Amino acid sequence: MLNRLVMISIICLFLSQTAVGQTKLCPGFSPWNPANDDDIIGATLDTSGDNIIVGNPGHDSLEGEVYIFKGTNGTHQKLTPSFASHLYGASVAIEEKLAIVGAPFQSGGGMVYMYYDTGNGYVPKQNLPYFGSNPHADFGHHIDVNGRTMIIDASGDRQIYTYVLSYGTSFSYAWQSTIDYPTDLSVVSELKYGNGFLFVGGYDTSGEGAVWVFSNSSYTFPLHQKLTGYTSTEDFGSSINITDDGEYLVVGAPSYVDNGDAVGAVYIYAYNAPSYVLDDFLLASDGMDLDTFGSSVAVEKDGYKLHVLVGTSLINAVYHYEITNSSTTETKITGGSGGNGFGLKVAIQDRDTAIIADLDESCYSWYTTGAIYYQGL
Repeated sequence: MLNRLVMISIICLFLSQTAVGQTKLCPGFSPWNPANDDDIIGATLDTSGDNIIVGNPGHDSLEGEVYIFKGTNGTHQKLTPSFASHLYGASVAIEEKLAIVGAPFQSGGGMVYMYYDTGNGYVPKQNLPYFGSNPHADFGHHIDVNGRTMIIDASGDRQIYTYVLSYGTSFSYAWQSTIDYPTDLSVVSELKYGNGFLFVGGYDTSGEGAVWVFSNSSYTFPLHQKLTGYTSTEDFGSSINITDDGEYLVVGAPSYVDNGDAVGAVYIYAYNAPSYVLDDFLLASDGMDLDTFGSSVAVEKDGYKLHVLVGTSLINAVYHYEITNSSTTETKITGGSGGNGFGLKVAIQDRDTAIIADLDESCYSWYTTGAIYYQGL
């Protein structure tokens, strides 16, 4: 563990990195299904190995579509719903050979689409519909997959479903458990699974941000911890992410007040059995009013180093932190369209590449379609 909070001397080096070396990724559109101002390429984002999955839930009057980029050379595959959908791509996740896409507003209460990589591209494997009776269950509003576990949120039912996956000679899944929202959980912002824990970021009934941590105990998920920020008004938990092994949890608090309103902050928690404890606390070295630092977060572990990527929503900037036991190096990345959409979603690919969504960018003509940028770290 880094145990950074107990260190007496911390070294912080600030560097600035501009658009040099950035490459824009844009999906292809067809003449009969063109780009338009409904497109929001990069509204959702995830990575696994060389694969980048990108959601565009606004495309074609909110029908939605999804793109899987193979590496960063622009080669990609387009996924579309097999049924009339609404907000297909509102949530996406990818792990090993499995890609999953949420369509929470699909008629009947929502649906999750599953695709399997055959080596020659992703093919539809199974569709997982909502089986309840609530037409507004929003099944698939938030999703995650890690190893052999898949998590699906049905916010309209105030429930989270867990499934066990099998990658044998033929892919299959089986329902594992249904988790009821705690009574004090009002709105879910994001969820992640790892290290035998389910992490749910959101807001409680008083409006305070929090992260609820559930432990996987023999296929049941009792509440294990509730994490909160230093203050009640910082939007703590509106963005969360974990390392692949679940050892570190990173939590954004974009409305944290520090010498200005909504400057933003990021909390880093480390697993110290049996619970997660605060290990580090990040503030941008040049933080100012309304920077909203922490609007999006990503993290990967690289040996004894942590790579943390922090997005903003108003200043066209993303911050990269390389953290060791003895030092923290901060690099500010700017670029993209120059608008305020650069950094609304971020991810890290293979510990050495930043994947950054710019929702103010244009891929085609004069439309603001959104785009994805990648840049070496």
